[in-house]
Amino acid sequence: NITNIGDLGIYIPSFRISDSAPGTNSPIVTLRGQRPSDVGLTVDPAIPIYFAEIPLTPNQGTNLAMYDLASVQVLKGPTGTLFGRNTTGGAVLLTPNKPIDEFEAYIEGGAGNYDMALGQAMLNVPLSDVFKLRFAIDHQQRDGYLDNISAIGPQDFADIDYIAYHLSTLW
Repeated sequence: NITNIGDLGIYIPSFRISDSAPGTNSPIVTLRGQRPSDVGLTVDPAIPIYFAEIPLTPNQGTNLAMYDLASVQVLKGPTGTLFGRNTTGGAVLLTPNKPIDEFEAYIEGGAGNYDMALGQAMLNVPLSDVFKLRFAIDHQQRDGYLDNISAIGPQDFADIDYIAYHLSTLW
């Protein structure tokens, strides 16, 4: 039942991900009480998020949906010897599934209240013995449950509408 990285805080002691003032696409990662003092494009977080061994720093614009992953690791820091100077609080490692030698595919869908619709799909195609391809996609859409009665800001609050995907090749 872990659908986004914020759900990990339920199962991992002293780990939280909260939304910053700019919105949900600028997460604040807190681990053992360490967190950034400011969220900005020029500030490196104390707990960086790695996807496929690539640091997502700064965290602005990261869609933290959890789909088609081989493993998720939360390393409580400091982990500077493994990941460099900017991991004083630890690191979050998201490892996607790699392409494999067999054809594989799945599709999932769901619906809920407030016109929620969600879907996930994955396609793994071995094009040859040495070249393999894997494509995964995640989509969710839901109307907000709060109406803004003032003329300032968006019409609805808590809308969800995103598409996330990744393409992996192995050659």
